[in-house]
Amino acid sequence: MGDPRKTRNEQERDKAEKKQHQDELLDEALEESFPASDPPSQTQPTPKHKKENKDR
Repeated sequence: MGDPRKTRNEQERDKAEKKQHQDELLDEALEESFPASDPPSQTQPTPKHKKENKDR
């Protein structure tokens, strides 16, 4: 969900800018790792969340 204070156009622009930035980072990682046997990962590991104690 986006910021409710932003218009739909602003949200779409932010989404496009984020995608462009991710593409640039991936391109840079590919250039810096070439030649290599393993390509760079396109995803970040998900953050670990502490499990809530359900016995309370």
